[in-house]
Amino acid sequence: MATKIVTKNSSTASAVPTASDLVQGELAVNVADKRLFTEDNAGAIVELGTNPSTLTVTGEITANGGIALGDGDVATFGDSDDLQIYHNGSDSFVSDVGTGDLYLQGSSNIYFRKGNGGEVFAHFADDGACKLRFDNSTKLATTSTGIDVTGTATMDGLTVNPTASAEISGAVSGNYILKLDNTHATSGNGLRIETPSTSSSEYSLVVKSNNGSNNNLVVSNNGDISFYEDTGTTAKLFWDASAESLGISTSDPKSSLEVKGTFGAPATSGSAAGFISRFSQTSGVGSLDFGFGDPYSWIQSRASNNYAINFDLALQPNGGNVGIGDSSPSVKLDVYQSTAGIGAVDFRHVNGNRILINPSYNYHDAYNHIFRGLNGTDTHMTIDNLGNVGIGTSTDTGKLNIYRSGGETQVKIRSDSNQSGNIYFTDATSGYSGSLSYNHTDNSMRFATNGTGEKMRIDSSGNLLVGKTSTTFGAVGVENRGDGRITSTRSGNTNLLLNRLSSDGDIVQFYKDGTAIGFIAVDNNNNMQIGGAVASHAGLEFGTNIIYPMSGGSTQDAACDLGYSSIRFKNIYRSGSTFSTSDRNMKQDIRDLTDAERNVALACKGLLKAFRFIDNVEKDGDNANIHFGVIAQELAEAFEAEGLDANHYQVYKSATYTDENDVEQTRLNVCYENLLAFIIAAI
Repeated sequence: MATKIVTKNSSTASAVPTASDLVQGELAVNVADKRLFTEDNAGAIVELGTNPSTLTVTGEITANGGIALGDGDVATFGDSDDLQIYHNGSDSFVSDVGTGDLYLQGSSNIYFRKGNGGEVFAHFADDGACKLRFDNSTKLATTSTGIDVTGTATMDGLTVNPTASAEISGAVSGNYILKLDNTHATSGNGLRIETPSTSSSEYSLVVKSNNGSNNNLVVSNNGDISFYEDTGTTAKLFWDASAESLGISTSDPKSSLEVKGTFGAPATSGSAAGFISRFSQTSGVGSLDFGFGDPYSWIQSRASNNYAINFDLALQPNGGNVGIGDSSPSVKLDVYQSTAGIGAVDFRHVNGNRILINPSYNYHDAYNHIFRGLNGTDTHMTIDNLGNVGIGTSTDTGKLNIYRSGGETQVKIRSDSNQSGNIYFTDATSGYSGSLSYNHTDNSMRFATNGTGEKMRIDSSGNLLVGKTSTTFGAVGVENRGDGRITSTRSGNTNLLLNRLSSDGDIVQFYKDGTAIGFIAVDNNNNMQIGGAVASHAGLEFGTNIIYPMSGGSTQDAACDLGYSSIRFKNIYRSGSTFSTSDRNMKQDIRDLTDAERNVALACKGLLKAFRFIDNVEKDGDNANIHFGVIAQELAEAFEAEGLDANHYQVYKSATYTDENDVEQTRLNVCYENLLAFIIAAI
């Protein structure tokens, strides 16, 4: 190994030696920068004392000139570098990063000082006090018995768990012995005192005065609290925790609050004689006093030493009369006002509404009790000598009269959403004969009569139901539904009776979209008429054993058809004959048949056929009846064969109509009455 030491000056061009400057193991020292270099076995220049290279020394190092480490250079101690001392460029650290503890030891005193040594932060003395300082002034020091605090101790909580009696002493006049400030706490307890026992004979808190000879406050472990009078011997305010009762001037309260006082009459001056309790102003001028005496218990209010209000709660054997403003009430409630023009009773609402019973305004005379407004002239309510009540009126007759000038009159009955609001009518002292009831459960208005229950209701949909309670079709009763329908159901009797008095005319009128379309009426012969409102619409009049055709409200002759080509009657049953008009006076152009007409008539004899109608076969099958007659088309051909038009004769008719599918149809018809006469005329 080489033994050569090469020294370089940092002012030279290179402060770090090159590989050619050294051989393996040689050292180069840069005195100016205090740096040490060598060359390793690979021929590379390595600076000693920098990371990751280390300098390992076995034994002692003597550095008369000191050891200089740069920012971030760590001096480590221990096999695992457990203790570290370094400066990171801003702050200095002594760190124990291992698993053991860090000990700072001194044989006499240990000081924590300011950097220049001018102030002491903390002082730890061997076998003496440990002192913590603020601005070089000791604020907390240990003593042989505990700690000594100079100034105010501010803490989040205080737990005292002494093994012997503990004292907080040393107060100077005007200063606190103990002050607990919880103004910065957001939750938790301010002062918490705990004891290990629940025995009522032990105390969790005792406050004494007069060198400990007088009790001021005692809190027992069972929760009872006692406040003492000035001698400190008798509890005058007592809280019984188990009974949850508070006693004033008694340590055995018999109720939630019991106040005891001296028996006596109400005071007549500013003294408290005879008072059980008093609530007064700070100045003492106004007060509300409670007391009892013979024969009254009393409440009195005093202002400026003059008793403006005096409430005497009587304890007399006659039932306990109450006097307001009267010291000797003779009735159950006696209200007395000695000053004219001042209301004796005033019920007032925050928005200004009020009921004022005023000797000047509200009064009774020989006949009436009158309640007036604040102006003394407007009468709001009157009760007359007959027991009639008028609200807003004094002139109407009746047991209850309500009038509102210049607006709607309203009477409101309010009930819960699952209850009913009711008005009852009766002529007896118990029960009721009729009622008007609004049921809030189903929102129906109900009417009851004759003491037998509900007879009519209007349900939530506006349906009027008489004799029934729901819109169930077929149940006995009448419905006038909100959608315009009217139904009537009755068992075994007539449902609808209509009666017109004094004059003839319509009994029922029928409309569609506001236009009259028909009627049911009675004429001057008491014949019922059913007809259309339009003059051209047919109708019927029912006389004595006869039915007349009619239209436009009057009977018609030879103007109304019975059925139609496409809307036919089926069979006509009669016991008499069918008559057609044949009066000579009603005919003209009377003549014999022409040869052509006679030929058609003779031909018609051969046109007679037997047949069945298609719709009858579809309905009755093989049971459909067989008919006799001619085929209308063949009849028309017979006329055409003789150069005649069948439409000119009352034996043949062609009718055109539109069916249910809006398809135009033509149907041919034969008048057998005229056809038979036609054929007979040719024989």
